[in-house]
Amino acid sequence: MRNSKIAVIFSLFFGLSVTAQKDLSLATKAKVVISDSLLQKYSTNPDFQYIVPKQFSANKSWWEKLRSWKNELIRKFRQMQDSRTFNIVIMVLGFVTLAYFFTNLGFKKKKNKLLENDLTEWEHLYQKVTVEDTFQQELLLMEEKQAYREAIRWIFLRYLSVLESNGYINWQPGKTNMDYFREIKNTELESDFYAFMKIYNLSWFGYHELNQEGYSIHKNRIMMVLHAIVPKNTKA
Repeated sequence: MRNSKIAVIFSLFFGLSVTAQKDLSLATKAKVVISDSLLQKYSTNPDFQYIVPKQFSANKSWWEKLRSWKNELIRKFRQMQDSRTFNIVIMVLGFVTLAYFFTNLGFKKKKNKLLENDLTEWEHLYQKVTVEDTFQQELLLMEEKQAYREAIRWIFLRYLSVLESNGYINWQPGKTNMDYFREIKNTELESDFYAFMKIYNLSWFGYHELNQEGYSIHKNRIMMVLHAIVPKNTKA
């Protein structure tokens, strides 16, 4: 009987002791303060980062991407506006734009002026070459100076004037030799014109010097055709 009482008393004391320890433990845990260093430690640990990865996030529509790109561009532009470098860049770009505009405008005017002068000179030569006496006099002067390249050009221009006077071509200062070739294509003069055009191109635009012998061959060939296509009542 005595032993039973002792056991009951011991059980009550042990139970109260355990309960007191639990209450003390809970009270101690409730007062624990987490330091910033501990938070920083876990925040940098990938295992404790719960942000949804980009590959698992919802895809943006093209409109949302466009708006994001526009907002980012505006943000960067505003940041640049606050810097001195941005103002300098704007000034340089403005200066370059104005310089390009005026330079290009002047170049076009100069090009048009040169083209106008070339056409005027070509028209002047064409008017002179249509006159028989003038043609012969100028050709003789070129031959005396051994200016054979100029002489070939002069004879070829005479050839064009004869073709026009006989209704084969419609001469205009802006046309090319290929334009005239298309006009006389499928005629009896097609092969001759093509051959004379090659002679003219090689003599006038070529890089080789034309000697007297080569000039005489070309001249005689062209002049023979000239006399053949000119009517009897037309001076040749």
